[in-house]
Amino acid sequence: MQKIPASILAFVFVVLLSARLSAQQPVILRFQPIAAYSSQTVTIVGQNFVNVTNVLLGGVSIRNFTVNNSGDTIRAIVSANAASGLITVVQPSGTATSATAFTFLGCPLILSIFTSVSPSPIPVSSGNVQAVLYGRFVICGDYTTLKVRLNRLGKDTLLTPIKFTSSVINVTIPSVFIREPGTLQFSVVSASTLPVSTTVTVQAQNTTDIQATTPIPERIFPNPASDDITLETTLERPTTLALTITNTLGQHLIRLQQDAPSGLFRTTIPCRQLPPGAYFLEIRSPERRTLHHLIKN
Repeated sequence: MQKIPASILAFVFVVLLSARLSAQQPVILRFQPIAAYSSQTVTIVGQNFVNVTNVLLGGVSIRNFTVNNSGDTIRAIVSANAASGLITVVQPSGTATSATAFTFLGCPLILSIFTSVSPSPIPVSSGNVQAVLYGRFVICGDYTTLKVRLNRLGKDTLLTPIKFTSSVINVTIPSVFIREPGTLQFSVVSASTLPVSTTVTVQAQNTTDIQATTPIPERIFPNPASDDITLETTLERPTTLALTITNTLGQHLIRLQQDAPSGLFRTTIPCRQLPPGAYFLEIRSPERRTLHHLIKN
């Protein structure tokens, strides 16, 4: 029996090993959509995805992805720091790269809504003052980039929130901005998204000038509503009320202005034409402004 040379055996072994490794390497066949915003899902179809350890969009790692049981589909959620470019799939036995490029459309434009600041007016003080900003603050990406810009007469500073939610931001106002009466301007900004800043002006006054006010009880019913809603409030003196309903994008959909007498006041706000969804009802008078969340069924 003729003996097979060792060199031939080694060559056959290398060929078989290469074929096996090649069979296990990932392969990208296609992906969709070809362009997406952050938080959207890109579906990648191919082969040998079971042991994938990383997915890159435009060279940026996308850690939030899942692989189906058959190992032929990856669903990756586009992060806020993604980039345009080829899609790469990585696993221990090899790497696969798409034939065409993915286009990152950036962060979707979501408008913030700034409603009020407390205390208002802000008292003159020789020390720092804690303030609360109210509204709907939506940014794209890393919330650690959220800042509050404080401006007065050309002097400004960036404040890091003490704490915040999507509707409330707590900040500390430095005393240098509130030692004398004047006007302050707040802006909520973020470096990780398209511009979604908004501003409000707060008047600073001496504490002796601040009038103590009693909160006015207000009722909005029904809420949730399937038809028109009713506003019921008690007023200490005659006033003019401006009623505004906005959607979550900050668009004004309904505007009303009514002269209200002192005592119990009740009025109907027509909103039956609004599509189902979440809205904000702002009630403004010369003395104060309040905001209510409204749900339309």
